[in-house]
Amino acid sequence: MQYHRSIEERAAAPRRLIVENRAGELIVVGEERDDVLITAQITVDSDNDRSGRARLAEVRLPIAATKDAVVIGPPDLPKDEPPLVHVLRHLGITHGTQIAIRVSVPRNVAVRAVQRAGSLRVSGIHAPCDIEVFAGSAHVDDIGGHVRISTRLGSATLADIRGDVAVDSRAGRVQADRISGALQVTARRGSVIARTVGGALDVDARGGKVVLEDVAGATRVRTRAGSVEWRGKIQASMDIESRAGSLRIAVTPDSAFWVDAEARAGSVRSELPVDYLKKPDAKAPTVKIRAHAGTIRIVAV
Repeated sequence: MQYHRSIEERAAAPRRLIVENRAGELIVVGEERDDVLITAQITVDSDNDRSGRARLAEVRLPIAATKDAVVIGPPDLPKDEPPLVHVLRHLGITHGTQIAIRVSVPRNVAVRAVQRAGSLRVSGIHAPCDIEVFAGSAHVDDIGGHVRISTRLGSATLADIRGDVAVDSRAGRVQADRISGALQVTARRGSVIARTVGGALDVDARGGKVVLEDVAGATRVRTRAGSVEWRGKIQASMDIESRAGSLRIAVTPDSAFWVDAEARAGSVRSELPVDYLKKPDAKAPTVKIRAHAGTIRIVAV
């Protein structure tokens, strides 16, 4: 059986929010407000009423507030909580204590959020955000500042970021849409998808497909095993290299660039129609493409 308890606390608006959850859900939302609202829903498992109430009473959510920062968590869990239960929950085994935390803050508060196991969502913040997830998914959107995300096991999804973004993913998909600044992604295992990037793009992917679309700044991509697809108008220099995987560059007719392409074990082919592109001038960007084992194709959008 499951037993539940709710928490609601308020604090004065700080410069920074530091919040950490161990298992469950963590949501941070920026709003038009002048204080901090903290709500939490605690759920524990037990086979009888007495044990369930006792386990609920053991769960504690520390909250400390100063003029500089509000610090929330990490929660204190029941002493009999099985080890690694929260990682098992992420894998679909639904046992153990869960805490759903929601924090509403003024939009200009900088955020540091850590989730041990479960989902984490941050939105509506107009300040820098530092996100870390050990096992679970990270969703970050509508941020007016720089964003740093680190994930160990799980996906990272970003959208509408008005600042630079850095993502370090050990295992899981990374997807970024509408990034106004520069985007840097390091992905050890998992695909990388980036669309509409206003600044420079730097991707280092060890294993997984890379899909890029509409990048305004200079592009650098390194992959060890996985294909690369690039689509859009070429506006700045590109340097793409794959050790094992095909490379496909789809360009718009208003692109003008120089090509330096080489495939050591594979072919290089341009499939563009005659007179499809503008003639590049001396200042046109150079597209450097290297495939150690795979084909290179340059095609029309």
